[in-house]
Order: sequence, then structure tokens, then C-alpha cells
Amino acid sequence: MSGDRIWQGTACRVCGTETEPVLDLPRFPLTGIFVAEPRPADVWDQGYRVCPACGHGQLTGFLDPELMYDPAYAHRSSASHLAPPAARFVAERIAGWLGGRRPRLALEIGCNDLVLMGLIAPMVERAVGVDPVWRHGAPTDPPANVEVIPGMIEELDPAALPGAPDLVYSTHNLEHLADPVGVIAGLLELAAEDALFVIEVPDAATMIRHGRFDQVFHQHFHYFTLASLRRMVAEAGGRWLGHAVNPRNWGGSVTIAFRRGPGGGKGAAQEPVAPPPTPDETRRAVAAFKARMAALAELLAAPAELPLIGYGAGQMVPTLAWHLDSDLAMLAAIHDDNPARAGLRYPGLAPSIRPTSELPDLAAARVLVTAPDGARPITAKLAGAAHVLLPTCVV
Repeated sequence: MSGDRIWQGTACRVCGTETEPVLDLPRFPLTGIFVAEPRPADVWDQGYRVCPACGHGQLTGFLDPELMYDPAYAHRSSASHLAPPAARFVAERIAGWLGGRRPRLALEIGCNDLVLMGLIAPMVERAVGVDPVWRHGAPTDPPANVEVIPGMIEELDPAALPGAPDLVYSTHNLEHLADPVGVIAGLLELAAEDALFVIEVPDAATMIRHGRFDQVFHQHFHYFTLASLRRMVAEAGGRWLGHAVNPRNWGGSVTIAFRRGPGGGKGAAQEPVAPPPTPDETRRAVAAFKARMAALAELLAAPAELPLIGYGAGQMVPTLAWHLDSDLAMLAAIHDDNPARAGLRYPGLAPSIRPTSELPDLAAARVLVTAPDGARPITAKLAGAAHVLLPTCVV
């Protein structure tokens, strides 16, 4: 499709070094899209690249956000069972880094449907959230001290804020932006002198070492390592404070804290960090992942006496199907705990989504966990199943 990319290139968007290709993704589908009637998937050629200097991962092209976050984009934090504990983890770290201080104005980048904002609002005098999902309607019953601005953070007019924020935070949003260094640099200029910044992103080093390349998708343009996060903060002019790791969110997420002010900038001292996976190490992990997907595809296609169903209508099912080179027609249905998704389906995939109230007799069924990031709670519900098939080797 023409005009679908606002940036395409091979230079690292953190440090400028030429990246190396590690995974080709031709005709790769969008994720997070649920439709009522069957239709083809929206696909674009894509690729995953790794920087040999700072270990940063990024896609070859950044799709227009208007394509990725149109009204059909359905990801909402409140619909995910992973969101509440993940939000509590970040809120507790923010409270710790604040050290008892009550911010005057908090700014959340990518507030989605206010799951984390609901925990932060009581800690601050006033809060503003920015997110494009609200372009098509305002949230209902937000906290009294919370205002939502629809749109991308790059579009934010500083005049729309009631003051200079002294707390800026974001979870799983920076990886969606075309120019994270530029955005952070702009926010450092916009924020109050004593502002605290807290950012959480998926940990690409963990993704690579665990072979979770099903977590690569169009909406995540960037794949940060701790080393590339340190480089990003320094390039933007921030002063590093520390980091925390949550191994239970998205397979592994890292939360960082930094400030503006003395001691920041490109010359700031950097404490040693573990070296990130190299491009060659990443290619070996990709090869192992492809072999595992091929073996799973062969198993799913083999004749069997017991029916096969899916469990977990997560947003990433289309990427799993792509790596299996399948439309998942072998699944009688994909069952999910969210009743709002009953009767819907994914573009380009065969099975429809059914409620868990319509599950067949699990003792006489094979179940493929189609939402690997929810494998822990899902497998607990499938204790009585004849067979449970896990697409990943780490949960």
C-alpha cells in the first residue's frame, strides 16, 4: 500500500548506528483487530533489525498510526488480566522513586483506558493522560482530577497542559513511537525542573533469549534493551536514576527512572550494564524459534481423534498464526473469557471467538494456548484437558 509508512530505514533510531537484519516478515498482519464478519487481513512487508552498537531492536518501517490505531484497534488495558498486577508494579515503583513527594501535575503518555492512571491519580494533585484511542470518544467516569487529551504524544500542544508536569510516566508506549529520543528530549524541556520520569517497556533481551519472536508486531516499532534505554536517556539529555524488572509482564519488562537537571546529558556517567544480545545471537535465537514453530505446525496439522480448540483470544493471535503459516482452520474455535469478543474473529483467520461457557468437554479435547502471554492462568483453567499445547517454551 502506498503512503502507509511515515518512516523507513536501517539506521538505529537510538544511536544512529547501521542496524543489521535478523528476521524477515513479508506480508505481516496487523494485530489487535477484531471484526464481526470474515475479511482478509491487512498486511505489510516488515522486518526486525538489531543495532550492533547499543543492542536496540527496531522494525524496518513505521506504519502510519492512523492505520494501526483506527476504531477497529481493540486493545484496552482493562480487558487484559495482565494489566492490574502490571499497573500495581509500576505504581509502586513510582511511589518509591517519588520518596513521599506529591507531584503537582502528572502526565501519562499512552494512558489507554486509565488502568494505571486510576492508581496514580490519588498520588498527585492533578493528572493529564494522552492517547490516540480517545480520538473517537471520551472515557466515562475518569477520576475527578484527571483530564484526557486524545492524540499521539508527538501532537501534544504544550499550551493544552495546565502547567509543567513534575511527574511524567508511561508504560508500554515508548516502543510505539517513531522517534523516542526526540520525544523524551522534548518532554525533558517541557517538564518542571524537578520532574521525575518513569518509563516501562518490554525487555527485548528477554524476548530474544526466550525465543518469543511472536511478540514482534507492527505496533511495536522499537525493542529496547537496558543498554539502549541508557543510551536513549543520555542522548535525550536525562539523568539516570535506576531501573526495576518485572519478569511477569509481557514475558519481561523493564521500568526505568530518570530526571532532568544537573548531571544529565550525553557526557553523564553510565554504570555498567549486561551486554545485550548481538545480531548473531539474535539470528540463532530466530532460527531456534522458527524450528519450534515448524514442529508445532506439523503437530497441529497431523490427524488426531480428539478435536482441537484454541484458548485465549489475545491481540497477538495473528502473529502466532503467521509464524505457523496457517489460518488456524484446524481449530474448531478460539475460546476466551472476555464475553465482549464472543462472535468476533480475526481478519484472515478461520476460527471465530466463542465464550468459555461454550467450551466442549475438555477431557475429550486438545487445547492450543493461543495467548501465550496468558499461559499461566490459562493452563490453570485447563487442568482437565486431554492435552494442552503451548506454542512457547517459556511462560
